[in-house]
Amino acid sequence: MTRQETVAAELKAAGASLVLALPQSLHAERNILTERIEALIAQAAPASLQQRAWLASSMHWGNTQKHRSYAAAKRALDLARTTQPPARDSFDLYFALARTASAAALVGEMGAATAALVEMRLVEDPGWPAQRLLWGISAEALAAGLRGDPAEALRRTRQQLAADRARGASSSSALTNLINFELAAGDAAGAARSGAALVATLERSRNELHLAYARLNLTAALLMLDDQAQARAVAQAGWPQAARFELQACWGDYLGLLAALDSRPQAAAQLLGYADASYPVGEVREPNEASAYHRARALARTALGFDDYERLHAQGAKASDADIPALAFVTQDI
Repeated sequence: MTRQETVAAELKAAGASLVLALPQSLHAERNILTERIEALIAQAAPASLQQRAWLASSMHWGNTQKHRSYAAAKRALDLARTTQPPARDSFDLYFALARTASAAALVGEMGAATAALVEMRLVEDPGWPAQRLLWGISAEALAAGLRGDPAEALRRTRQQLAADRARGASSSSALTNLINFELAAGDAAGAARSGAALVATLERSRNELHLAYARLNLTAALLMLDDQAQARAVAQAGWPQAARFELQACWGDYLGLLAALDSRPQAAAQLLGYADASYPVGEVREPNEASAYHRARALARTALGFDDYERLHAQGAKASDADIPALAFVTQDI
């Protein structure tokens, strides 16, 4: 490798590290940086640096462009397999397998997720420090939740919380997941308590991304409890961050349910249309969002009839982000 190629490779590695180091509140900046790194990954970078860059890309896109995240994880895993000497510490392969399992589960590829988890367990070293084992624990929790086993997801998430505390790190990500899985397990009251406590903590911090997700999950729990007044207040505080963190589709599901529970079926139909249009093509709704969506759709269709529902749903599919507050945060249909 020439000196110029070496410098270029080092810059790409630094860029991949910067994606993970930048505050998550700088979401747009992280998007731009990840796009640029992906365009450069294959240009004279050693395989180990390419793997590192694809893992950073997969983690960044995990919440917003799930198929892209999965593709990046698979590329990282392919590289890990080809660069892993038999006697070498197997963490790079473990990390790539954990990321692949998570990304596969998020796009509904549960067979691929299970296969990655099985292999991941074979290379895991129980003696590794918590910051390594966390990747596997998190992947196990996510896959369990998405295959419909919330009890196992909760067990693994509590392990994640313990590991976070053992390494002295913030546990806001694990707590956000805990609320999500409590809700999936049907413990709406527990999810609401956990969510309210986490929101109160994060409102005093600068962790805007986790606050956005905590408010989303708290809204979901309050709606499951049919507490529209509290849900509306939390949603009004959370909605302004939706576009910033690309959460419009998930919010559309819950705002549609809020309208349906408020006996505003016209708004509900339009908000569900907006939600459907906001989800990337081929993306699978996660269980809590799917539950909210189907409940809201059933209520709205019953009130409106099929034809009127479909007409209003089509109108909502054309709505912009700016149109949503007038649909979501009033108390009666206009």
